Amino acid sequence: MFSNILHNQNNSKSHEGIELDTDLSKKLYTTYVPRDVLENEIYNHTKTFVEIPHNADLNFAQKFIDKEGKFIYCADKNELKEKLIHFLSMNNLTRAFVWEDSIVRLMKDEQFPSHLKIDRVIDSTNVAISLCEGLVSDEGTIILNPNQNRFRPLDNFPEYHIILASKGQIKLNMDHAVSDFILKHQEVFPFIIDISKEEKSTRFALNKPILISRGTKRIFIFYCEECCFE
Repeated sequence: MFSNILHNQNNSKSHEGIELDTDLSKKLYTTYVPRDVLENEIYNHTKTFVEIPHNADLNFAQKFIDKEGKFIYCADKNELKEKLIHFLSMNNLTRAFVWEDSIVRLMKDEQFPSHLKIDRVIDSTNVAISLCEGLVSDEGTIILNPNQNRFRPLDNFPEYHIILASKGQIKLNMDHAVSDFILKHQEVFPFIIDISKEEKSTRFALNKPILISRGTKRIFIFYCEECCFE
């Protein structure tokens, strides 16, 4: 299980310590396409699979926390609900801006307390909740698609941004993240959140521009190991 790696974080009232499973005998499989395959003319007809070490999520969590990010581990959907409600209540966050249909359904299906309001209008909300495309293990950065990023640059975007993620969104490195992004979104560019610094220029991976996500850096990752948010 996850070792306790959150004990040095500030605002300990808002979230609890987590434990990461470091059993390297377990593997997670994903559709990472190496550069030489991506550039090959038969790429569109062949998918190459690589093994992702089971501790890749631990690596992401540690690097994200080192950048003063907040990472909350949840074993399953029930624990996700409990910890999310606790976090919102402890921080007096009662109006959540949610624009992705899957999260609206999740929060309605799980019957969140009535005092927690879900709003599709950004005005008067004090927390935003969204999904992401990937968590980059070797950097501690987050990849978003354009829809997940589109409201972040607005002046009235909430100060707190909760991002829900699951095991299938762990990526080994930026090439892996962009490779999987291309498989799903060929016509648009990915965005990156790096809370350690304000990046000045666009990055590139596999010849694909990676745009900088402007907006709040008060990011809280709720990582649900047994959920599927892809």
